[in-house]
Amino acid sequence: MKEDWKEYVSFSRKERNGVIVLLVLIALLSVLPYFIPAPEVVVDEAVTTEWQSKLAAWKVAKKAAAKPAEEKGYNDKETIATEIQSGSNSYPSRNTLDPIHHFPFDPNELTESGWKRLGISDRVIRIIFNYLNKGGQFRKPEDIARIYGMRAADVKRLMPWVRIAEKSGFTGKGRKMDRNATGTFTRPTVADSGNFSRVTASPVRRKKYISIDINTADTSAWMNFPGIGSRLAFRIVKYRDKLGGFHSPDQVGETWALPDSTFQKIKPWLQCNSDVLRKLPINTADIEELKQHPYLRWQVANAIVQYRQHHGPFRSAADLQKIILVTPVLITKIAPYIEY
Repeated sequence: MKEDWKEYVSFSRKERNGVIVLLVLIALLSVLPYFIPAPEVVVDEAVTTEWQSKLAAWKVAKKAAAKPAEEKGYNDKETIATEIQSGSNSYPSRNTLDPIHHFPFDPNELTESGWKRLGISDRVIRIIFNYLNKGGQFRKPEDIARIYGMRAADVKRLMPWVRIAEKSGFTGKGRKMDRNATGTFTRPTVADSGNFSRVTASPVRRKKYISIDINTADTSAWMNFPGIGSRLAFRIVKYRDKLGGFHSPDQVGETWALPDSTFQKIKPWLQCNSDVLRKLPINTADIEELKQHPYLRWQVANAIVQYRQHHGPFRSAADLQKIILVTPVLITKIAPYIEY
């Protein structure tokens, strides 16, 4: 621990010059606003008055829209629920100023117009129907909170109105399976639990990929994995070449811009043959050759060459440990690539 901090606080001449230039630019940008006059802002009173009148009218309309359904003439909640669930279009479609009505409903059977009458946005309605069309099911009132985009306030006000029906002849997931060669299942319609619409359910299968040797695979082989395009494949191969080959599949995860989630998905199909590693001659390589390795910075490469010139060639990792900038962690990382 005593030696680690020195590697992070030392700077090369180029780095020091870059820091100085950056500080000068920051100072100039900080004082620049004091020398540039601010543009004069002209306010159009007519436009301001027009927008204020529109805002006042919108607030009045919103307050009127928030009145309960009983004041709008819809007193029979059961009638409203029946007409909406049956797909009736006798009610106008909802917009931002339409009133919100509450009525008992089954989220598994409610139509699009019914969700709109409950005050749910078109975007959330599409998510709900995508969920149902893919085989999803609401089993308890709390399940509506799992819908992406459903606001907590909407969940709280709709929970008391949720009525999930228990239908005989159906499984616990609310669907009756038609076990035949086509792999389809039947689903009840809104009007009659005895009438079924047929939906195709394809079995879920985990896709398998071909295992590759990470030290010989080209970019086309890497692009066969999910989440890896041409750029990522090129970066992986380039990083491998700079290292001199991978000695462990975990090193693939070090590739710049490769998400860890993507790496974890492809890791089971990665194999490594470490016999093909390109060794780095530690006793003959100069600073330029040493610093090309991704694990060796210029300061470390310079320290290795300076130590070698004063104390002779390195014979083992124990000799490298005598250099202040070469930490035990760094020795572990570069050990497979060092040739004494």
